This record gives sequence, C-alpha cells and structure tokens, in this order.
Amino acid sequence: PPAVEKYGDAFVKPGNMVSNGTYMLKDAVPNAQITVVKNPYFHDADSVAIDEVIFYPTEDAAAAVKRFVAGELDSNYGFPTKQIPYLRETLGDQLHISQSPVIEYYAINVTKAPFDDLRVRRALSMAIDRAFLSDAIRQGAAVPAWSFVPPGLPSYGEPVMLDFKDSSMLEREDEAARLLREAGYGPDHPLKLELRYNTNETHKQTAIAIAGMWEELGVETTLINEDVSTHYGILQRHGDFDIARAGWIPDYPDAQNFLFQLQTNNPGFDYSGYSNPKFDTLMDEAARTPDPKRRRAILHQADAIIEHDQPNIPLLFTAWRNLVSDKLKGWKDNIPNMHLSRWMSITQ
Repeated sequence: PPAVEKYGDAFVKPGNMVSNGTYMLKDAVPNAQITVVKNPYFHDADSVAIDEVIFYPTEDAAAAVKRFVAGELDSNYGFPTKQIPYLRETLGDQLHISQSPVIEYYAINVTKAPFDDLRVRRALSMAIDRAFLSDAIRQGAAVPAWSFVPPGLPSYGEPVMLDFKDSSMLEREDEAARLLREAGYGPDHPLKLELRYNTNETHKQTAIAIAGMWEELGVETTLINEDVSTHYGILQRHGDFDIARAGWIPDYPDAQNFLFQLQTNNPGFDYSGYSNPKFDTLMDEAARTPDPKRRRAILHQADAIIEHDQPNIPLLFTAWRNLVSDKLKGWKDNIPNMHLSRWMSITQ
C-alpha cells in the first residue's frame, strides 16, 4: 500500500514495483523488451543461478526462429508448424514439442437429426484418423485426443478414453460403416452434412482431411469457413449448424474446467446443445464434494457419460512448441508449459 499511495498508477514501473519474487523489474519497453534482475532480498537468492532475464515479445514467429538460430535467444515459445521438419533436422534436441491441455474438437449439433442419433455421432468419430492429423497435418505439433479431458492433470489421473482407442483404423472404419448402415445411410441414401471452421489455414487443412476420411464412408461433406467472430457467434447463439470446429484452453488444470462446458446450464460453451440430467447431477455433486478422492471418482463417472454420448468429437491436444538452447540447463517439458528461470542455469 505505501508504494501505491506514493506513486499512484506508476507503482508498477521499474524501481517502484514491490515484489517478493525471485526477480525484480529492471525495465519495461513496450513492444520491445522486459528485463528482470535477481532480487537480493528473495528468501533463497543464493540458489538462483541466472542474474538477469530479458523477455522479447515477438509477433513474427518466423523472425523469432531466426533470432534463436542466430544465438540471440536462449529459448522461444512458438514457431510455424510448417518449419518443423527443417527445425528438427537443423536443431535436433533443441526442438521441444510436448503435450498441452489445449484441446481441439468438433462440436456436433445434437438437437437436430440425424446428429441426435448416437450411431451417427459415433461413426463420424470412429472414422477420423487422429494419428494422420497429428503427423501429416500438424507435423507432430499436436497429439491425438482420445478423451475430452486431457491426460496428465495431477488432480484427475487418467481420463476416460474413447473405447475404440486401441482398435486399428481398418476396424474402426468397418464399424463406422456398419453403424451408418444401421442408422439408415448408405450409397442410395448418403449422409450429407456441413462442417464449419473458423478462418485458419491449419483448420482448413484439418477439415479437408476429415471430410476425405468421411467420404470413405459415403458421407458428403460441405465445408463452410467463417471469420472467428462469426463462427463462434453462431455456436454461442446456438445457430443452425451441423458440425463445427472449436477449441478450449483451460483456465485451471482440473477436469471440471473441461467437463463443465457440456452442462445444461452452460449454454455459452455447450455449443452442441447437449443435455443429460444424469451428467448434470454428477457435475453438481462433484462441485459440492470437498473430498478430493471422492470428487475425482464422481468426475470420472461424468466423464464416462461424455465419452459414451459423444456430443463433441475430440480431435487433438495441441502441443507446446518451444526452442531451447543447449546452453540452457534445467528446462523440463511439462503440461502447463511453465518454465521458471529460478530453476535454470546457463552454460557458456
């Protein structure tokens, strides 16, 4: 409080900011750099190996890669996926691609026929070759999603996986074809659908690939592209659509922050229009349960309902993409993609 009273709005400026962390703010130049230096008053300052850290905000990912290759940066987050083969060959182990909790999925409008039929939803999900999307479309910068809740959440454990995860692609295609025939679709009566995605070249490539996979089942897919505001506006207002691309970046690492999107009382995120009283009851019960082990068990029950009903088709967990110099020691890939300079050192 004394700093705020003395400096007013300027309390966040270098020399005025009060903090008890590992580093203190030295300077902040808008759109150029932020520099922090080791805080001598930090309770464990003697263990901090790096004296100064400079952060460079760079909108041009390709330009940042050039700076890293030139040795101007010790680490960098993000790079164009099309550069992955070149970077893998050029940088070797300095290229880090690791799992993230960010999911990409297709929301299915379960409020309209024929997508209210579980057989149709399940067939469409089974026919998607997620490994191909990961390897060929994303160049390894994403991993197949076999669940809506990502693996690796410490508070949750192993999520409920799609029951066809371990089946071969051929087995899945045969079963998907059988389900569509059972639902009344075939060569004489093909399933026709519209697939929407927001403007992005990668999203476009993904949609084209999936439309091709569905074509093998006799499904006729029309692709519709909209700018991101229009796209999500349609989803949030529950406009008329068949299947639409969506993504979710969790606010906190907990299964509830994924599953809550499908609760009936959450229309802003329940794009599919899904409503299941049993699922809602379990989510409410989990919210009232203080015991972590019991709460986790309840959330797993709710998760199992989602994986069975398939209102959303999980596609990929987008991978974190980092470049890390061999000189930077102590870097460890992790789900939240948090890398504190306090625990690292630099060798010359």
